[in-house]
Amino acid sequence: MDQWLFEMPLRCVVSETGESIVAFDLDKYGWQTLRANNKAKPHLRMPCCSADVVLKTSKYGLQFFAHKAEGACKSAPESENHLQLKRLVVEAARANGWNASPEVSGADSEGQQWVADVLATNGDHKVAVEIQWSPQTPEETMARHERYKRSGVRGLWLLRHPGFPVSKDLPAVCIGGSLASGFVAHVPEHQRMKAADRDHPERWRQSMPMQQFLHAVFQRRFQHGLVEGTPMSMAVILGKMTCWHPPCGSQTTILGGVAVRTRAETFKLSVSNFIGHERLLREIIPGLESRADVGTIKVRWSESRRRNYLSNGCCRCDRLIGEHFEYQADDQTEFFGNLSVPLTREWISIIETAYPDEAGWAVR
Repeated sequence: MDQWLFEMPLRCVVSETGESIVAFDLDKYGWQTLRANNKAKPHLRMPCCSADVVLKTSKYGLQFFAHKAEGACKSAPESENHLQLKRLVVEAARANGWNASPEVSGADSEGQQWVADVLATNGDHKVAVEIQWSPQTPEETMARHERYKRSGVRGLWLLRHPGFPVSKDLPAVCIGGSLASGFVAHVPEHQRMKAADRDHPERWRQSMPMQQFLHAVFQRRFQHGLVEGTPMSMAVILGKMTCWHPPCGSQTTILGGVAVRTRAETFKLSVSNFIGHERLLREIIPGLESRADVGTIKVRWSESRRRNYLSNGCCRCDRLIGEHFEYQADDQTEFFGNLSVPLTREWISIIETAYPDEAGWAVR
């Protein structure tokens, strides 16, 4: 089979000047003109090996360059899925004010060579976007990612196969969808995601069209952790229960928790998460503790846990209402659900203490 069916680069160089030409930057007329000029006087070369170039168009209409003849070039083969994703990355980067080009080479501080599928720059910021369609071990992914890091380049990974590390050290999403139906970006909840999950968007932390995701990337909205100033809303949950202490047995209303919602996540916080931040509870639930059916929220000693923690209490006997009762109280209702405020450093501290491993990557 002809070599050009296997290797379909999007970039070539002009032999006389070294100028780069990106295939999809040319309209149909420009492509036909370049093809005719190169046929009459070959002047285009492959950047990987300086071989002569022919200009081709795929069945999906993608313009690409190819080696004129099979030779000793060791360039890895790429599918049209891979090339179309490169194009989406370049277009999204440029649309958001970045300079971007496919198939850019470089070297790290140890002299190890790399070729980025797309390199995008904006001032001093450099991002290499890697599209990995075939399976790759987590160790290889991290090794390649570290190579970019040593080059002063941030890496972003679009990986067809899930199972990659989900950590602050690796910005990455799983590629869903197809060339025909449109590509999808799946943001994973954890490393245990499976290939079958690609057909179930509800199983992922977030799922969105790939173009939407890439625009968010180059608008710097794909972030790890929580970001100060992010809009959030809160739902304060109240519930009713009978005091567990037999001599009392009074009906009491307790604070079942606070649900903090951002665009990407919902975090359920218990009363004990607010120790040292009781002021916030008073601010978001004004007048709650003045109600006769609500016990005082304060630090109490727990015999079962052998420690002090912030807790609900019975409205009559002030006995500690343990944290487990917050999830068991009857008639749970949202007392206050439409408060919208910016996320502050104090709220971030509370949430990240309660969810140390959950505030992962997401489009904010």
